[in-house]
Amino acid sequence: MIKVFIFNGNLNENSITDFFINNFLEKLYQNSEIEVNTYYLKNKMINNCIGCHRCFQCKKCLLDEKDSFNKIRDEMLNSDIIIIGTPVYANNVTGYCKTFIDRITLWSHIFKLISKRGIIITTTYNSGLDEVNNYLYKVMSYLGLADIEVISHQLNKDNIKGTLDEINFIVSKLIMNIKTNKKLKFSKFSEESFKILKEYYVSENANNNEKKYWEKTGMFSWESLEKSIEI
Repeated sequence: MIKVFIFNGNLNENSITDFFINNFLEKLYQNSEIEVNTYYLKNKMINNCIGCHRCFQCKKCLLDEKDSFNKIRDEMLNSDIIIIGTPVYANNVTGYCKTFIDRITLWSHIFKLISKRGIIITTTYNSGLDEVNNYLYKVMSYLGLADIEVISHQLNKDNIKGTLDEINFIVSKLIMNIKTNKKLKFSKFSEESFKILKEYYVSENANNNEKKYWEKTGMFSWESLEKSIEI
């Protein structure tokens, strides 16, 4: 069974972002040879990160039990595909989306979502797609996601049919890669970040908690993220 986690940064009902996310899911469900189990996160209160750095120091966020974000983390870890969708607000992701990303920042230091596939779905009425897509692509890369695909739609420019055709193509490719067990591809941002962090965690100034995680998981023995999935 393919498990999909979806974060929708748009809290408005029946938005264009919802439309494309739902279409992506429908294409997955239409494939009779793949079972899809979906975790859909929307309209759920998430507390803002308070910058206490406790997650970096002891691997636990003080807010997790207050808003059940620990369950959200579990859903992400139990998924095969991570989808982040958001409209563009002031040339950036929505505040709700940024809060979500802030709460999983620690994972960008330990590649917690390594080997899961990432899908980005963004929409805008006018501008900001490049800025948002580049940002989310880097975020997903630093989390360890692979085979990252980007689906974008500009309402005053793009044809809806064209975007739906793009979704159909990406879903077809995704399904084929899963069926054939095609080797995952990590972005250059993922590999560059891995190299930089590896050099840092062997230093005396390294965060001890994160360094222990790297030691426990054997990450220091990895030549690269690409090589890690061969171990």
